[in-house]
Amino acid sequence: MGTIRLTAAGGDAWDVRAFRVRLPPWRQIDAFGDAANDVDPLLMALALVTLPFTLLLIPLAIALVELPMALARAAFSNTVWVEAASHFPTEERYLWRTTREDAEGVKAAVAAQLSTGEHLRPPRAELVEHLGG
Repeated sequence: MGTIRLTAAGGDAWDVRAFRVRLPPWRQIDAFGDAANDVDPLLMALALVTLPFTLLLIPLAIALVELPMALARAAFSNTVWVEAASHFPTEERYLWRTTREDAEGVKAAVAAQLSTGEHLRPPRAELVEHLGG
């Protein structure tokens, strides 16, 4: 499951890849909510003390719990993710869900549709996410 690098009909550079493990998102904890906008010195000092916990330690603990579950899900699931990402000149990303059997065909179809400028609708794949563009 290697990466296909291509230049689309519009001149954008794209990377198309397939993968089985979808890493969990990094989660930040908002401990104070709207109260952080107050000018209360005691609350600001408390926010500074808890900052390493809310931005790093608690999200890291959550990731350490979620990562083994993501790895186990990938090992026993038939799901494969196909991603097409462009970083230049604009940032755009598509993500499809498909099966192990169809992954290479979906990846090839996405690459072919990008290179010809067609609308991205690979067969046997479900569009899960589209960011940018």
